[in-house]
Amino acid sequence: MAVLVEDAEMEASVMDGEEYQAGRFARHLRLQCFKVHLSLSDAQIAEVEDPVSVRCFQEIWNATATTNAAIYDQVTTTIQ
Repeated sequence: MAVLVEDAEMEASVMDGEEYQAGRFARHLRLQCFKVHLSLSDAQIAEVEDPVSVRCFQEIWNATATTNAAIYDQVTTTIQ
């Protein structure tokens, strides 16, 4: 999905360990999408605040992908 959002309201955020001003709507949309796609609780949202950090990519995205791939393999193996 590709979306272009031009926010007038900015708020403090972090990108790759550096502070920057993010668009309020775009930031909250990104966090909600991550929450849904990664099955995060409200308490876990802080873990994806910096979406391009190595920690977020390795420990959150890759870990979720590895788990999902294992589940997929297990389910599709038992079907055949």
